[in-house]
Amino acid sequence: MNRAGAPDTGKLHSRCNVPVESVLKRNYLRRYGYDMNFGENLRYLRTKAGKSRYQLWKITGLDQAFLSRLEKGEKNPSRNTVILLGLALVHGCNQITCEHIDELLLVAGYAPLRDSNLRVLPH
Repeated sequence: MNRAGAPDTGKLHSRCNVPVESVLKRNYLRRYGYDMNFGENLRYLRTKAGKSRYQLWKITGLDQAFLSRLEKGEKNPSRNTVILLGLALVHGCNQITCEHIDELLLVAGYAPLRDSNLRVLPH
């Protein structure tokens, strides 16, 4: 199902013939052991990257109060906001990868940037 509740018509994983999103989500669950929401994931990645909300604000221009509401789950980000935050987390940090940005997109309810074969998906 996509964010609007309609059936996925996206690409299928080449090896198991299921939607790519579900394969990436399953890998995410295997990595963390439970289904984090977007805010928990953002806070986890921000601390893993060693960045404060102030530093994210300086990089992205997103208000610190808005960032706090995102982490608390009080606000839902747009796809562009998730990508912007992912790029800000990657900036100057070798701990965060493109895979983490894909995970942020998935938990926010958006399609990832890449499929499970690490190819960039068309948008």
